[in-house]
Formats: sequence, structure tokens, C-alpha cells
Amino acid sequence: MSIESKDAPGAAAPIAKAPAERAVGPRKGSRLPRWLRFGTPIAILVIAAAVEAAIWTRSESDGTLQVMRTWYTAPAFAFSLLLWWTFLSGFTWSTRLTGLGLLALATLALGLTFRLKEFSGDMVPRFESRWQPSAEQKAADYWQNQGGEATATSVATKEAGAVEKLAIGPGDWPQFDGAGRDGLATGARIRTDWNQRPPRQLWRHPVGAAWSSFAVVGNYAFTQEQRGKDEAVVCYDARDGKQIWAHLDQNQRYDQAMAGIGPRATPTLYDSRVYTYGTGGILNCLAARTGAVLWSKNTLEEAGVKPLQFGMSGSPLVYENLVVVNPGGLRTSNSGTQSSGRAVIAYDRLTGKEVWAAGDYQAAYASPSLETIGGVKQVVIFDGLGAAGHDAATGKQLWRTPEWTNEFHNNIAQPIVGQPGAGADTVFLSSGYGTGSILFDVKKSGETWAVSERWQAPNKFKLKFNSGVARGGYVYGLDEGILACFDLSKGRQRWKRGHYGYGQVLLFENVLLVISEEGDAVLVEVSPDKAQELVRFRAIEGKTWNHPAYSNGRLIVRNGEEAACYDLGPLETASR
Repeated sequence: MSIESKDAPGAAAPIAKAPAERAVGPRKGSRLPRWLRFGTPIAILVIAAAVEAAIWTRSESDGTLQVMRTWYTAPAFAFSLLLWWTFLSGFTWSTRLTGLGLLALATLALGLTFRLKEFSGDMVPRFESRWQPSAEQKAADYWQNQGGEATATSVATKEAGAVEKLAIGPGDWPQFDGAGRDGLATGARIRTDWNQRPPRQLWRHPVGAAWSSFAVVGNYAFTQEQRGKDEAVVCYDARDGKQIWAHLDQNQRYDQAMAGIGPRATPTLYDSRVYTYGTGGILNCLAARTGAVLWSKNTLEEAGVKPLQFGMSGSPLVYENLVVVNPGGLRTSNSGTQSSGRAVIAYDRLTGKEVWAAGDYQAAYASPSLETIGGVKQVVIFDGLGAAGHDAATGKQLWRTPEWTNEFHNNIAQPIVGQPGAGADTVFLSSGYGTGSILFDVKKSGETWAVSERWQAPNKFKLKFNSGVARGGYVYGLDEGILACFDLSKGRQRWKRGHYGYGQVLLFENVLLVISEEGDAVLVEVSPDKAQELVRFRAIEGKTWNHPAYSNGRLIVRNGEEAACYDLGPLETASR
């Protein structure tokens, strides 16, 4: 006979089951509905895909805007997923914290292994290993091996003395984009049989970071560079690339992640003097043969403005007895009332004394140019909001276009004035970031000037970092990295083909030279009806936004890492 418990029959069962129920019951943190736990990340990814598809469709013709708008939205979606994982995923806290820890470790490992090197023209980030020397370090090592010239003391302390003569010849390249600031190698015909007679490299070596180009007179080649904490004006021997002299503006360093390091403007040679403009607005006048400082001005202080976001970029314009720069004014919109009257300043080129000042509008990144419109010689400025003409002798503003700019006020391409088919008194403007092109008629009647729009091509022929080159009423240029031909008389695109990135173009009498963003030199036969690539070779390594220079059979190219010179030679004979 069994002995029965004093408790009621079956009372022991709940006691035995209780531990089991606790073992299999809901865990802390997982009580959220399944649809919320797993539906949230799916919803985030679906919305992200829809938003990105809309961005890339809406900005189909502008790769930069596609990438930039993705940079605005992608972090928000990534952060949303991070919040879901932390608070709504329903996993145990140990799992969630482990996931966050692994993410942090992976981020730290990547940060310790790679560094941001630069952004492409479409604003795509590029990284490099932290174990390899940077471009700046390579340049510093090179100059140290050359005898320490990279850290030479500024020649500002030298006696200026008499300026030794350096005459500019017809085959020279004395300023930004050539003698006419138009990207035309006027009268020059180069050989195109590079497969049989390839360009011969004359020299090649590292240089300090900059987006400056070269100005070349005789055997003297001038450019601007960043050398450590100092901004440098450097003169090289165009025959072998050896440094002749370097002037350093001390403690002048520009370094911005998106825009890169170093100066942007190109030296201007005039009457045996070299004029340079730094990212911080320092205007120098140096003796061309020796680098001796003749005078120097801080134009931003004199204009009462701050540097542009991406550094001052306009190369000095020199004519007659004047040197003109565009530090910019205070006005940032056509409806604004801020006035300085010092956006454009002209100095006596021999003494540095101010001669005239005019204008109110914020500067941009194009260079001043000397033009004749309505029979009047004038300085044309493409600033942050549009173009204006100033009397070359007095600075008086003669006319101004209606607003033509992009959302960032980053006007960069040189204006094109007076072309066949369009008319002598016309101004062509082009801007990137989804803006497009426009042609204005500028007419003078007595003392009155009038500006009217001939045609507008929104989102067509968008010149961003580069300028176009014009011939016979047509403009050739890189429209968001794709080579295109545009009809100035009709405001229509003739053709668009060939991906070269955000490089630069130079037009010879017989062929178009394209320097691609990756450093390729490409010859393209162009006409209003077609474009045919003839031949190419890798001229330089690294991202190349700099304009090429051509002088007396020599092509000099550079970027933010190195410079190289090639003997192209004329059609008739090989180069010297």
C-alpha cells in the first residue's frame, strides 16, 4: 500500500513544470511583435532602394549630383539600421552588443589600414594604404635627394635689383590656358602618328600638390605647389625638369578633403615678371629669371572678404600697366544689397599700387579675361552668380548678365566671347552640377549697355572643372566627363561620346588633345559632325584636373603628385 502525499492529488505536477516553463518562456528583449522586429529592416532597405533609384533617375545626366545626394541619404539609412539593431531587433543584449562591437572593430581596422586619399570628379572617395608614403611625402623625399631644395628659404629676402629680361616668343605659353586664355595652341600642328613615333619623355618627377598649370616662356616653366606648410612658386628648366628657383609664401597651406591640397591658380608671365595668386589671396610679383620678390599684396584683406571654400583659383590677368584679380565681394544673390565695390581690383603691375576697384559679387573659380565687346576693351569676370564686363582702363562695370550659376555658386569654366555663328558681341557661359549653358547678346548703344538672352540649354553641355575650346562657331569640351560638341548658333548639342572623366582639353590646328582624369593623353579628331579617337598613352599617374601646357614642341602635364614633359614635335620635323 502506497503512502499518499498530504497534498491534493496532482499538486506536485505544477511544482515540477514551473522550471520548465521558465526555461522556454520569452527572453527579455524579444517580446516585440515579429512584424516589427523583422519588418523594420526590410522597410528601411526598400525605402532606401526607392530613394536611391529616384536620385539616380532624376540626376541621370549628372554623376556628381548622383553621388553627392547619395552621400546625403545613405548615412541616414545606415543610421536607421543601426538604431533598429540596437533597440528593435529583439536579439539578446549580448548578441546586440557583440554585433556593435564587431562593427566598431571593423571600422577601427579599416581606419588604421586605409586613409582617404582624395575624391574623384564625381565625388567618389578613393583610399590608399597607410603603409605607403603619401604623394606629399614622395615629393619631399625627392627634393631631399635633390639637395634639400624643397625646404629652401623664401627668396623674399633677396634684393630685387634690376629685372633680367625674359622675352615672350610666339610659340610660348605665358599664362593660364595659353596666350589667349582660350585653350588654343594657335598655329601649332603636332604629329599624330604616335604609334610609329611615340611622344618622347624628356623628364618626369614628383611635385608639390596643386591644381595649377604651367606657364612656359623659352626654357623656363613656372607653376605653383604646396610644399609642407608653405605655398610655393617654382621655376623649372623646361628641358630637364630641374628646379631653377622657388619662392615660398610661408604658413600658407590649403588642405580640404573634397578639393585637395595646394594652390589652384597658374602663374602669368609679362614683361620679364611672373605674377601669381595663392589660395589665400596673396598676389605676388616676382622677377621671372631669379624669383626675387618685387612686391606682394594680400588682396582678400584689401577686399574685406574671406577665401572661397575651395581656395582662390583665378589666375592674374596682366595687360598694359595693370594686373587684375577677382578676390570677390559681399553680394551672394542678385536680390542682395551688400556692396563693397572691391570685388575686382587692378594694381599697377610695376609697383603694386592700387589703380581701380569695382564690383560687389562673390568670386568664383574662373579667371579674368581681356576681351573686346562693342568695340570697348574690357575685363570679363565669371563670378559666383554670372558674368560682368568692366572697362579695362577704369574698372567701371559696363554690363552684367542675369543670374547664371549652380546651387553651389561654383562657376569654373572660362567664358567664351565672340564666336563665328554666334556673333562678335556674345558671351557663352557654362556651369556644372545640373545647370547647363547659355548665350547672351551684349549690345552697346551710345553709353548704354544691354544684355539679352539668345538661348538657354538647361542641363546641356555642362562644363564643371574644365573649360571648352571653340572654333568655327562650335565648342568642344567635357560635358560631365564625356566629350561633346555644342553648336553656339543654335544652342544644340551636335554629338556626345567618349568618357574621359574630369580632365582638360587643348585644341591644336589639326587635332584635339584630351588629358583624361586618369592621366591619359588622347588625340581626338573632331569636327561638328564626328569625333574619332586616334591614339593615346598614359602621360602621368594619378587624378589629373590640371590644364596641360604646350610650348615649342613640348607638352608639359602635371597633377597633384607629379609633372612630366614630352617631346611632341611639329608635323614637319622632330622637336629640338
